[in-house]
Amino acid sequence: MGLKEIILEKNVSLEEAKKLLEENSSSEKLQLRNCTKLTYDDIVSLIELINPELTALSINSCKYFNDELLDKIVDHCTRLSCVTFNGNFKDITNVGIGNLTKKCHELKSLSVLSCESDDADDNDGEWTIDDGLLSAIIDTREISLEHFGLSGFNNITSDGLRKFIKHISGSLISLDLSELPAITDKLLHDIAKLCPKLTSINFGYCNLKDKEIESFCSKCTLLQSIDLCGCNELTDKSVFSLSKHCHSLKIIKLGWCLKITEKSLEALSTNCLHLEHIDIRHCSVKHIPYDFVKLSFLKELLVEGCTGLKCPSLEVTMKGVSATKQFLEDSNLHCMCRLAFIGDEGSGKSSLSLCVVSSSLAVADSSTEGVNVSRWRPFSGKEDEAVDKDTLGMPVNDECKDLTIEVWDCGGRKCIQGLHPLFFTDQTLYVLTFDINNPMEIKNMPNWLFLVQTKTPGCPLIVVGTHADGSSTDFSEISKQVLNTLKNAEEEHYLEVRAELDVLKTTGKREDSFICARIQKLEQLLNCRPRLPDKVLYVSSIKGKGISEVQNEIFRHLLDPSLFPHLTEKININLTYLYSEVLRLRQEKIVVIPWDQYLKLASESGITDPEEVQSATAVLECRGCITVFRIPARTQDLGPTRTVCVNPSVLLDCLACMHNETEPREFVPRFIKAGFLERFWPTNTKPNDWTLRSAIDDIVSKGLIREAVIPLCFQAMHLEEEEMLKILAFCRNIGVLVEGAPKGSYEVELVLAYYKNLSVFKRYFLPLQNKLPADTKTPEVWPSGVPEGHIQVGWRFKFPDEVSSNCSTLIIAACRNYKMSSDIYCYCQRCLVLKVGDVMVKISRDGSYLDMIGRCKILHGSKQALNMTWFILAQFFYVTDTLLLNYSGLSPEIMVPLYGCSRPKHKSLFELVKDYNVQPSHLANYRWFLPPGGLDAEEHTQIPSDTSTWLATIAKKSTLFISYQSDHQDEVKLLRVSLEHSGFNCVGEWTLVGQGQELTEKRRQSIMGSSLLLAFVTPDYLKWSRAQQDINLALENHKPVIALLFDKTSWPVDNELETKLKSHAICLDFDAGFGEALSHQYDQAQLTKLVTQCNGILYGTGDIHPPEPPVSPDNTFHIQNESNLRILHRQSSPTNHKEDTRKTSLINHEKSKELEKRAEILSFSKPHIADIVEPEESEETQVQRMAASAVAAAVAGATAQHISKADNSPEAVKAAAAAAEVAQAVVDGNSDAAAKAVVKVAKIVEEISKNQSHSKHMSNGSVSTPPRSSTCNIL
Repeated sequence: MGLKEIILEKNVSLEEAKKLLEENSSSEKLQLRNCTKLTYDDIVSLIELINPELTALSINSCKYFNDELLDKIVDHCTRLSCVTFNGNFKDITNVGIGNLTKKCHELKSLSVLSCESDDADDNDGEWTIDDGLLSAIIDTREISLEHFGLSGFNNITSDGLRKFIKHISGSLISLDLSELPAITDKLLHDIAKLCPKLTSINFGYCNLKDKEIESFCSKCTLLQSIDLCGCNELTDKSVFSLSKHCHSLKIIKLGWCLKITEKSLEALSTNCLHLEHIDIRHCSVKHIPYDFVKLSFLKELLVEGCTGLKCPSLEVTMKGVSATKQFLEDSNLHCMCRLAFIGDEGSGKSSLSLCVVSSSLAVADSSTEGVNVSRWRPFSGKEDEAVDKDTLGMPVNDECKDLTIEVWDCGGRKCIQGLHPLFFTDQTLYVLTFDINNPMEIKNMPNWLFLVQTKTPGCPLIVVGTHADGSSTDFSEISKQVLNTLKNAEEEHYLEVRAELDVLKTTGKREDSFICARIQKLEQLLNCRPRLPDKVLYVSSIKGKGISEVQNEIFRHLLDPSLFPHLTEKININLTYLYSEVLRLRQEKIVVIPWDQYLKLASESGITDPEEVQSATAVLECRGCITVFRIPARTQDLGPTRTVCVNPSVLLDCLACMHNETEPREFVPRFIKAGFLERFWPTNTKPNDWTLRSAIDDIVSKGLIREAVIPLCFQAMHLEEEEMLKILAFCRNIGVLVEGAPKGSYEVELVLAYYKNLSVFKRYFLPLQNKLPADTKTPEVWPSGVPEGHIQVGWRFKFPDEVSSNCSTLIIAACRNYKMSSDIYCYCQRCLVLKVGDVMVKISRDGSYLDMIGRCKILHGSKQALNMTWFILAQFFYVTDTLLLNYSGLSPEIMVPLYGCSRPKHKSLFELVKDYNVQPSHLANYRWFLPPGGLDAEEHTQIPSDTSTWLATIAKKSTLFISYQSDHQDEVKLLRVSLEHSGFNCVGEWTLVGQGQELTEKRRQSIMGSSLLLAFVTPDYLKWSRAQQDINLALENHKPVIALLFDKTSWPVDNELETKLKSHAICLDFDAGFGEALSHQYDQAQLTKLVTQCNGILYGTGDIHPPEPPVSPDNTFHIQNESNLRILHRQSSPTNHKEDTRKTSLINHEKSKELEKRAEILSFSKPHIADIVEPEESEETQVQRMAASAVAAAVAGATAQHISKADNSPEAVKAAAAAAEVAQAVVDGNSDAAAKAVVKVAKIVEEISKNQSHSKHMSNGSVSTPPRSSTCNIL
């Protein structure tokens, strides 16, 4: 059988052409395409071989064609019905084409199209066609053309065209008048009037306006194809008119119409449902409308050059119509919601979800490890997803056709139940399943209710009993038991929150911002009580029983605007652009991105205003498109940083797979059978079964996971190494993985080809795996009583229920990772004990309580120990508060242990803050309950309502900025390790990222956010311009500066920076170490001296007296009784009095020596403090100091009077004399002498004190007071 159409291409030879014509002698179509090798004579010789019955002839750029040759072909082929000339035929004239129309009586289609040839030699002359051709055709009275094309001829006039079209309009249905200057608005109007039956028109590259097209379309309503390419003046109005009048449109070409936007596509996709071909190349289109999925006949979409296309991206759209439609279905936010099946392992969630989606019988092959996600479009018309509307019992309108439900089948394993709340969303319908044959699952149902409430309070819930295979079983008793269990648990939870709210409302201080914020949060929780079901549904996946009832209940909830209002809300197009970027990241297998990158994507999508970003983020989180995690900042940023998960289901699956519980004997064969061995180890070196089993057994039996084994757990999710490292960092930040686990043996076989940076021997704890040791070691490292000479403070977080407190497992783990430089003393199932500098910290769980307690030995006064403990604890408070932000339905009450009660007592933090904010008279008392805002015990700093910012500010108090020259970065790295081990947070060049002005600004902010600047001084450092800027900035902002004299071998002469450091900095010798770079070892004495100096500056020195007992009816008697016991003890213990007096004298002597040491400032020449010129005091300051001296004199007098009542008359005389000295100093105006006299009085009081206060023990995180002097009692 021969070819239907013969095509003679450019390089065809005469012999090849003859052979082709001879073999296909019956072909009725012939194309000659730029046949450069065929001469005039060759074509003449081929005419005899052409089929005389030829009906279609197309001649493209054949330069040897002329009128004579054309006549010969026409004479041979008299039955031609379709003839096309396309090129530059300068030898073909009006006469030649006119003769063709006269001889071919069956001619129906004629196209004469002028275009430039690819051959440069063929473009020498111009093909001249004018109105004479039109006249010649008109003279052929018998012609009846259905298609006529005339393109690219400048000599054609409007009048000639009008006469010609009028002549052939009776039969004309297709017209091509592209690239004709003769096309005018009047001619266009006449064409529409003469040819109303036109189905195809081409006005490409004509000078047309919107008004002309609108008029044309209103008359030619039968159009199926229109070409307007290159009509630059046309706008969306023309397309609107087309879509309005021409509903049968199948082909539309708008390429290079630069003013055409996505609005035109929206009109076409709404009104022209039969479109098959759309050309929008180089148009100003930003997105493809979602209604494009309705164009079921669409076969081709041309978008080349649409660089502004965002949704879908140009890359996706270039893949074709199918890829574009799939992307649009996935990204349609208008009708997107989530359906989550939750419940215990083995409760039938997977089978039920399959039955609901498919509306048929289905049984899951295996249990769900993490989460299985599928998309369900129940009203789209697809057979495998369709729901019988007749069985729903409710009307379903057209708006529901696009309803897209993301179905989450959540694994019920106990070890991952704590992960699910992190990924729950507000606009989710939860289906809670339980096995009716398992009573324990009914008992555990409140646990799932509370898990949902921790993240999404107030979400609706459907309860379904599975395995209801019996046909006549009465489930009324089970229903009653289930509903009562949920109701009672929820009521108890409600009353817990209600009780705290009532207390805060009755304080009478609701105007306090801190209290108001707490009340607002509690009221919000109470207003979002869970919507408990009023009935229980029962299903049997095997028999298909009850599936339609579950579907009915699901759609009854989803289609209720009061429950899911977001399904009726309009989506801003910029938000659509942002979501398309999220989907693009998913296609690139990216799971998590930093907040800065997310903001950049939002900005590129047209969302720049912070409020708009927040609103857009809330919408995406609500629909489950992204999940934003609040992460504790490790730099000086106030408040948490954020990590955005752009693929929540994949991340949850990754976290669940790490908590593998499959036995190694089952896991490894399945792993090998699936082909993962070859994927992870593409070379011949592969691990044996025993090595893999040993690595998996660490997870299952020990709760330890090797870093290099983590990708093996993911299996199907083949992520790049960079993405894997980001996920590991995220897991450490939220406490899923815990650093510090014992290292494993080095197994070279576990080295992965694509993950070479993952350690083979490094292992992590998996706290949720519940394999940590029991709390047996805690008493050894943390005695129940507070050791003598220590202080103890802390907070307690009280959760409303024990299930909600399960998140504290992750909080404890995250606290460990936050302070990696600390020493772990104990890490077990419910407790973490670590040492940060001089502070011991215990973080423990007990039921619904999370305690965070700090202890510190008093070495340089209770003030320093207290401040140091609070500043360290504040960092863990900050971590806790930040991570709790990830649980919007969880806000535990913070309790503070009080000193002075007969038994342990806790008071609400919010009540204490309320009392503190009204400026109480005894501010120092609150230093034992609240982290200090400053070092001055009498400084009153208002606590803001934003707890996170407050705690973050305090947590950054112990931050040091190290200024150094890059030549000594290795030595600075070692110094940083030592300082961080001592409890300080160090920042410097290594924490700054950027360049130019951006880097300079970050450096400035870093210094401003630090509490102390350490200058690592070397000769090169003194010459460094950046060092001068750092020191000046620190001094201008009143930041203390410590200069570490690391290298004093060759000092620059008359250096300005040296002079400034001598006069304004504390200079310490730091050159006694040895070694270079990373081998350097600092002198321990000098390092200790630096730490002591930093502690003194950051935490202060001296003592803060213990807090007064809280005055309330329940402890007034205790206060009086304690006072009486103290008097009796003082009268009956003379021996102890002498011993304690000796101890006190020794301590005071040591303190005096320490103060003398601190008074020295070590510098290059070691000047004395007196050498530093102090600014002159104003008159007002002098008056204040004298007034203070007068008060001190009065105190001294009162002290002498107090002592005179005792039996120790010599001491009383001494005190009286000292009081006289104070009075004389006041008269003389000598405040220094007055202060010394007061100190003298205090020493006398200490010598006669008979009741040395020892550290009092208080359990549950209560404070233990330092030794308390009689002076404090008098004060």
